[in-house]
Amino acid sequence: MTTAGSAEEGTPRRLSDRRVGALAAVTPIAVYLAWNAIAGWGGSVGQFVLATAEIALGAGVAGWIVGGRIGRSVPGRILGLVAYGFVGTLVLLPLNVAGSTLDDVHGGRVGGTLEVVGAAFGYVAYGLVSSLYVSVFLLPFGAAWMVTFILLRRAVSARPGGARADEGTLRS
Repeated sequence: MTTAGSAEEGTPRRLSDRRVGALAAVTPIAVYLAWNAIAGWGGSVGQFVLATAEIALGAGVAGWIVGGRIGRSVPGRILGLVAYGFVGTLVLLPLNVAGSTLDDVHGGRVGGTLEVVGAAFGYVAYGLVSSLYVSVFLLPFGAAWMVTFILLRRAVSARPGGARADEGTLRS
């Protein structure tokens, strides 16, 4: 799990698959930024910065989680491609629930404690159900992440002190 090399042998530290997965998130984030550069952003600069920060957080954490769990087989890679977007939506679910509930409170749509809790549970239920179909739309981001992850993992494994061929293969 750690990247500690052997101090006695002088081998360099190696990045774990989790860290490589988090680093590979740079590609889906770049795809998102390119998409916005082409299509344009309809909101304010503050909204863009907040959305980009949330997506970067979700992409990095999803890469860290999925990268540490997938193996090196083709089925494992396909599973990782699909799981990346799904995990990313679930990572952001608490932030989205809190933001939507807070927006309802500030907008005067909910007032009492029971209404706030009910709204939050409604957003959680909606988020869980919608994560199933939203994941389909996130497949291109998962594919971009998977290609970057494979290339980075190969580069890390090729370095002196890199991973052995059997490391990180759980799991497919």
